[in-house]
Order: sequence, then structure tokens, then C-alpha cells
Amino acid sequence: MAHLCDRLEAQNAYIALRQGEVFVIEAVYNMRYTPQPLSWSEALAAEAHIAFKVPLETDDEPLPLGIIAFGPKRNGKTYTPTERTFVTQTVAALFSAGLWNLHQLTQLEGLAQTSQARVLAARETTQKLQAALTDALTTLPEKFPEWVEQALEALRYTEPESLSALAQSPLSGWALACAHSTTDSLTDVARGRALKTLLLEMIEALQPPPPQDLTCDEWLHYLILKRSFVENVHWKKLHHELLLSQASYYRKRRAAIARLTQNLETQLCPPRQSTSQSESP
Repeated sequence: MAHLCDRLEAQNAYIALRQGEVFVIEAVYNMRYTPQPLSWSEALAAEAHIAFKVPLETDDEPLPLGIIAFGPKRNGKTYTPTERTFVTQTVAALFSAGLWNLHQLTQLEGLAQTSQARVLAARETTQKLQAALTDALTTLPEKFPEWVEQALEALRYTEPESLSALAQSPLSGWALACAHSTTDSLTDVARGRALKTLLLEMIEALQPPPPQDLTCDEWLHYLILKRSFVENVHWKKLHHELLLSQASYYRKRRAAIARLTQNLETQLCPPRQSTSQSESP
């Protein structure tokens, strides 16, 4: 769900599974867990601004077998038709994977007679959903490189402003997942700190072995990222310090950000064809 919320810039989300004639919320993201059963109308009203029935077609069933619902967008805008289509396709992928099979849900309903069994069943369901969502989201959004550069710029701010800006980044959910943190009920400070820690670690990982060599691209990439974004050194001072012309500095800067972006893609998401651009002359 963290991947989907970051892709849609949604504030929160939940997944509810049908149990008899009611729905029970089994997984949440950035919202309070509600264990009591919900009716169909209550399930749709539980902070949802858009909701999708699962499966998409239920001609032989009076109610859908599950619900994936998302709260308002972080920027206050409405969900676009493209975003709705994206979630519809993801829901279809989940259904085709067999996670919403009626027989499976009936088995879960039977297990739910005891609280311990229900907790175990909910945990298993959540794990399956997370695995399926990861499979469905093997391609990062086209805005990923833009998000990386915006997050790097946020490192320049003082601590409170930096953490606040980083918490609003779509990358913060990925950073939490990478740190194996629980995403439920985390504050903006925790989200921001997780992303800041990840960025700093990824930048330090680019440092080549000594000695420092300003004729080496690897050293230049590392120093540009470290001095510019972490230490907030002005570009006019930095390009003189690195013995680079203004044009060469910006060319190296683009290459450094592209390299960091590529490493982040590998760290945060399944392998795919990289969107990072190589250094251009």
C-alpha cells in the first residue's frame, strides 16, 4: 500500500475483505486500524475518496469480495482518470493473481472465529497483498528522478524544514519500507528522517577509496552531491573548488544525480530498465 499511496500521492489507504455480509479492514496505511466489522456503505465511507471493488466484475455475487480505498491526495487535488485507471489495472492484477478467490476468503472467514486465528489470517493476507502489489508495481513512476532531485534539495534546509519537506516526498514510503519500518501511525518526522537517512547513506556509498582525485568522475560525483546538498555549498564556490568550468560542473552534477537515482531504484524497487540518463557531453 505504501507503493500505491506514493504513486498516487494519497494521504492514506486501507484494504477491507468481505466476511459474510460485512467487511473487515485487514491492512491500513497512515490511518487508524478499525477492527470492527463494517457494512458496505460504512466501508466505502471510511476516509475513502476513491474506492475500488474487488473483483471488478461480480455478476454472480451480491457484494464485492473486497475493497481497496484511498484517502485524499496530499496536494489537495482530485484523482485524475489516469490515476484511477492505474489503480483499476493494479486491482485487476491482484484478482488475476488469485488473491481474491472466494474459496480463500471463505477459509479466512472460518479461521476468524477466534481472535488469534483471525490475527494470523489477517497477517498472512497482508503479506500476500504486499507481495502482489510489489509484483504489480515493477515499473517506477516517470517522476522518480524528479522526486529524487526534489528530495536532495530538501537536504539543504535546516532540520525541521528539511524533515517536513522530506516527509511529503513520495519517496518517504519507499524509504520506510527499505528500513523495514512499520508505516502505520508514523509521524511526518519519522517519515522525513527515514528518507533523509537513506539519502545520506546512499550518497556516502558513492565515495571512492582514497586518495581523493579531482580528475576521477566517481570522486567528482560524490563531492558534488556531498558538498552541494549535504553541506549546502553554493555552486559558484563549488565549481571553483573542484576546478571545473560552470558548464562542466552542471554536466557532472546531472551525472551525479542520475547515478544516485539509479542506485536508489535498485535499492527501493524490483529490477527494471533504468530511467536514469548517462552524462551527456
